[in-house]
Amino acid sequence: MTRVENRIPHENHPGIPTGPQPWLGGGVFTSSHVADTVELSRALAHVLPALLDVLLRLEPQLASMLVLLASKGSEHQDAPPAVHNLSPNLVFDPGQSEVYVEEEGRLHSTRLTAQERAVLRQFLSAPRQWFSAAEIANYLTRQGLLSAQAQSPKRSVMSIISQLRIKLADNPHTLIRLNRRVGYAIFPQDRMS
Repeated sequence: MTRVENRIPHENHPGIPTGPQPWLGGGVFTSSHVADTVELSRALAHVLPALLDVLLRLEPQLASMLVLLASKGSEHQDAPPAVHNLSPNLVFDPGQSEVYVEEEGRLHSTRLTAQERAVLRQFLSAPRQWFSAAEIANYLTRQGLLSAQAQSPKRSVMSIISQLRIKLADNPHTLIRLNRRVGYAIFPQDRMS
């Protein structure tokens, strides 16, 4: 958005506009419009938490999605990455690298590390498909998130998944499962599970 200061035209610049001009397509605003937008944003910031608290009582997933939408910022940004519902009270937002969990009527968010985010994205690229620890380690190495000279890449993967399970409140391990013969897989739970 372009900002034009309100000015009184003078002899050097007699044609400077002092308000929004219809021929500019609505893209140019004066300082007073910018101030109104800032005030509106502040007012919404105070009202939004109370609204979300009410919505959490009504529908946890709806409230989670509203939090994600509200955190996106300007409506003029590119489309956000897909948000993944992992269970009725658990949402993963890869764009924000955050997991939102609804517990006891409250919405909590937890930031994931780059490694945790990459592992979760790999799992979500093929739900219910098994990935060996070696495959996950290779994927992280290609992403530049795990050193190729790591002492024990499989042990590193086990540690990353352990921390991811904690952040996903996945205990007992029903979301990310381990089959010792084939590896790890994610099993998102839909509403009816």
